[in-house]
Amino acid sequence: MNPKHPRVARAHASLAAAVRDYLDQHPERRVTLAELETEFHVSGTTIKSTYRDAFGASLYADTKRRKMLAAADALRNTNRTVLEIAGSLGYDNASKFAAAFRSIHGVSPTEYRAGE
Repeated sequence: MNPKHPRVARAHASLAAAVRDYLDQHPERRVTLAELETEFHVSGTTIKSTYRDAFGASLYADTKRRKMLAAADALRNTNRTVLEIAGSLGYDNASKFAAAFRSIHGVSPTEYRAGE
């Protein structure tokens, strides 16, 4: 395969977009690379490299960032508890969720909500 070939480049971009859509459809779950391999019938290496090429970030980093953006939106626009929001995004541990949130937003979820 030649990634410089337009058809291959489009196929890779299409795969990356499909993977991102799949992850967005399942925010409450921790989707594994093995699950993505089965779902899309390609190797994990292909998924990871095409995702990074398409979005400029690793699959893990981009998924975490997108979940934390969704968390920030929920904190701003709902009365749901931090634990409810964490659970809806696949976190069953409040401290891990808070650490992930802080790594993206620089403050804890509670501080973020109070600052709004």
